[in-house]
Amino acid sequence: CAHCSPPVKLSSRIPDILNHNATHILFDPAIKAQDQPCGLCLRPAPQCRFVLKGSSPADIQVDGRKLNCPGYSRFSYQTASVSETRNPSSNVPVLCPTSSCSAVIWKYMLHRHFKECHPGLPQSVYDAHAISAMEKELLKVLWDNRHTKTQRKSKKSKQKKGIEQDASERYKTSWALR
Repeated sequence: CAHCSPPVKLSSRIPDILNHNATHILFDPAIKAQDQPCGLCLRPAPQCRFVLKGSSPADIQVDGRKLNCPGYSRFSYQTASVSETRNPSSNVPVLCPTSSCSAVIWKYMLHRHFKECHPGLPQSVYDAHAISAMEKELLKVLWDNRHTKTQRKSKKSKQKKGIEQDASERYKTSWALR
């Protein structure tokens, strides 16, 4: 990640990128909310334009042919839009929920958009689009640990390690019995 110092090596998985960039958006003082950064590349809003397609909330997707983000790679919108323990960020491009606006804004920037473009909205609109305390807490842990190297082990590597460990133990035992 070019925004981290020291640099953090990012996975190419979109959920990992969304999570990492969400931590910058929420906790990095160098990232300015007024720039409305892109959730995939952190460039300011005017530089990345997103278009959504789909006729119902269940089939909304980012229209990959009508965007200009260098960090874009196809991803499951529905999966990314839900905060879970393993992938806490729910920051996805969303259509402004006000009836008079058709802007597509990253979810974490909605409050900023409301203040700038729709002053006077009732508090209930802000509350309906707030980031949950749990989501913020999980992302804060990721932010605090971003320089700690963590490796996910696949089932295959765990099985291989078990076999190697077993062979090593047998070797040690055979020497002890001699």
